[in-house]
Amino acid sequence: MTLKYFAIALFFLSSYLNYGQSINNIKYWIDINGKSIPHGQFLEKWRAPDYEFARWDYIAKDSGRVAKTAHLKFNSYTINYPFFLDYINKVTNKKLSKNTILLVEFEYKDDFCANNPSNKWNKSRIKNRKKHTDKWKKSIENKNMNLVYLVFYEKTILLQNSNSETEYFFNDIDGLLRENIFLNPTLCGSYLLSKPDGKAVVFNGENTPERIIANLDPKIWDSLFN
Repeated sequence: MTLKYFAIALFFLSSYLNYGQSINNIKYWIDINGKSIPHGQFLEKWRAPDYEFARWDYIAKDSGRVAKTAHLKFNSYTINYPFFLDYINKVTNKKLSKNTILLVEFEYKDDFCANNPSNKWNKSRIKNRKKHTDKWKKSIENKNMNLVYLVFYEKTILLQNSNSETEYFFNDIDGLLRENIFLNPTLCGSYLLSKPDGKAVVFNGENTPERIIANLDPKIWDSLFN
């Protein structure tokens, strides 16, 4: 196994273990070819460490909930870094420097990640989420110079965040991140890791910031663009 695919498998190895969705509510299981398959076969493929596709669950009209593997877990490309940094500074009211390494977690509307596809994130729900993300943010930013961890929500999600200078939960108010970077809705969200030179990697599916930033290891990072 090449370093590139070893890295991908490593960082997604445990991603399926903590999903809260109930399979009892799912009516159809669809593979990457659009074919309906038994749920056991679907889960066996999806849970395999080397399986390269991500999953999205949705409600189909007149049929109920569908689980579908529809796009890659991993994409690497080059972005217009100054453009997106300016946008993030505008939305967050921050002044991130042009040398900032961006780690952006993105949450999609109608996500069944925790069996609760609510598009309302009130203060209580945000507080509960930050029990995890506060620890991650402090740890990874202390260990990685110039790295900033932010969490963005699709623009139609009602987000009752604060106006505090330390706030790091934000709406993608103009939809630029959703329309240009986070193109594929994914169960339990996605992560963007981007360097100032514009090289960027999007990881789709449940993960943690610690696993994502491990990709900054030069050997792994370089392999992701080969």
